[in-house]
Amino acid sequence: MLSVETNETKKGLGIHARRALAYIVLVIMSFLCLFWFYILFVNATRSKGELTQGFTLLPSTHLIQNWKGVMAGTLPVVRGMINSLVVATCSAVLCTYELIVDLPGFKKDEIKVSRSPEGSP
Repeated sequence: MLSVETNETKKGLGIHARRALAYIVLVIMSFLCLFWFYILFVNATRSKGELTQGFTLLPSTHLIQNWKGVMAGTLPVVRGMINSLVVATCSAVLCTYELIVDLPGFKKDEIKVSRSPEGSP
């Protein structure tokens, strides 16, 4: 059978427009995620009185004073950091072990796809 080629136009955006749109969305999402960490840092540099005055984007000068207050308090901050480090390390080691164990299985089950001469499956 002969295949008839038609000159149909593709609907939708081109590859460059889709890529630009994807990058724009990724930049906006990254900003929205990282903005809250910046606000956390700014609020860590402010005193109690400055915190009650409202929102600001500029850091203050009370970071060292606040850090000393947290370390002198009854909250076990250092122990919490050590616990978080232990949990993160164990999680990373177990995930790496799982990947190493499963890798031969993934390689064995690789699906072969044959393509016709026209390029369609």
